[in-house]
Amino acid sequence: DFPPEEGAEDILRLTELSTPADRHVAITRRPGDGPHVVRVKIFRLGEIIPLSESVPIFENFGFKVIEEVPYDLAGGEIGWIHDFRLELATPIEDLAPFCALVRPALTDVLAGVQENDGFNALIPACGLTAEEANWLRAWFRYLRQTGASYGLQTAVDAMKRNPEAARALIGMFRALHDPAAPKKGREAKEEAFTDALAQVQSIDDDRILRLFRDLVEAMLRTNAFVPGKPDALAFKLECARIPGLPKPHPWREIWVYSPRVEGIHLRGSRVARGG
Repeated sequence: DFPPEEGAEDILRLTELSTPADRHVAITRRPGDGPHVVRVKIFRLGEIIPLSESVPIFENFGFKVIEEVPYDLAGGEIGWIHDFRLELATPIEDLAPFCALVRPALTDVLAGVQENDGFNALIPACGLTAEEANWLRAWFRYLRQTGASYGLQTAVDAMKRNPEAARALIGMFRALHDPAAPKKGREAKEEAFTDALAQVQSIDDDRILRLFRDLVEAMLRTNAFVPGKPDALAFKLECARIPGLPKPHPWREIWVYSPRVEGIHLRGSRVARGG
């Protein structure tokens, strides 16, 4: 089914795996594939990957699974190659940057490092990295704690319909907290978000995007940019600047998020005991 060169590359990908928990992902196109079609191979040692495990992951990235062909090498003793044909609603004009964003994100979700939910669809739809989509996920989880009534898919759809606003939110966050960001870039990012907001057609989308914007502006500090990527994200928040937060609200909150744990540390004043 595959040319010798592709078979040799597949063998090399399998040699990079150490345990059955490891995954390797390759994204390609074949002659005749249209701009909406990609081929994804998943490599695994040990047992076959059930479709009930892989299909929901692809669907949360916004893919439609058209077909899958599994290949067992030496009865599965050497490993498994799952060959998928997928379609995306929007055309993929340039495969290389698309692969650079989606491949590591898919690998992390398949390995259980990142969460499998609708925020992953923002990676191909809005051109975000997996890290950036995870920031939005963490902020949404906090907003739900504050009593925001919008569901996860509603928030994701608002971002997908307004990708410029989603990217502008990330730009604002970077301008405020990334040490590598230009010192005078904050005003430009805020203006970009305001311009994107003016193009929003839905009232609910407008409200959701403003909620995220207000939360970003209430952030005083974060560990998102420390070297080595933290196991859990932390955001220090000025509670008085968060709209709709129930009163009496604390002086500061520190929101902690990871796929394994979520929590809030509260401070009542500049000098406070407990949490």
